[in-house]
Amino acid sequence: MRIDWQMYEDGQLGPEEMREADDALRFDSGARKELEGLRSFRKSVREAALRERVPQRSLERRLDMVVGQTARPSGRVRLAYGAAAVCALTFAFLALNRFVLTDDTVEVREQFDDVGAAADWASDRSHIEIPDIQKLAVGQFGSVHAASGWACFDYAVDGETVHVLVSQGVARKTGCHSVSTKAGVVYVQVGSSNVRLNLRGLLFVVMGTNLDRNISVAESLGAQLGPIG
Repeated sequence: MRIDWQMYEDGQLGPEEMREADDALRFDSGARKELEGLRSFRKSVREAALRERVPQRSLERRLDMVVGQTARPSGRVRLAYGAAAVCALTFAFLALNRFVLTDDTVEVREQFDDVGAAADWASDRSHIEIPDIQKLAVGQFGSVHAASGWACFDYAVDGETVHVLVSQGVARKTGCHSVSTKAGVVYVQVGSSNVRLNLRGLLFVVMGTNLDRNISVAESLGAQLGPIG
């Protein structure tokens, strides 16, 4: 299966494609290398575009990696070559990303081995002080995606990706029915298995296809972060 990692990074894959991509990253080292290569390219272009002075030799090496070896002019035309290369890479980067670099309203996804580091990154991206969500007793942390105002942590639980969405707000009873758990009361959205709960002044929404599994995740969150309120 060929995965469009650009769309993955932009959060534009559908739910089924996103699950397949997450599985590929967990089990396929080649898939991880492809995604790391894309991220490295984006980072290099971003750095080149934002610097006042162009690191020409470094930029030329990056061009070799991206488009292959090319014959380079010598002498004075090297300056023009460097300027043209920066312009070309900058426009290519903007075309690939399809959004302004500083726009934090756009969803971005990152992989982290450490959940604490993921929470720090998500706090910066979402502008919300998100507490550390340590390893859930019922699942394995996979990745985090976020934009201004929200962050979502993805866990593999019983072979399925369960999303833990964090935002500022309150779990409203409207359109929900309450369920008492060991950690407190959670609210289940009518017509879906999504579980809503309040922890540390934040709204957490656990999203997955199985209600009992989602409640288990909510209880695990409550055990880590304090009583569900």
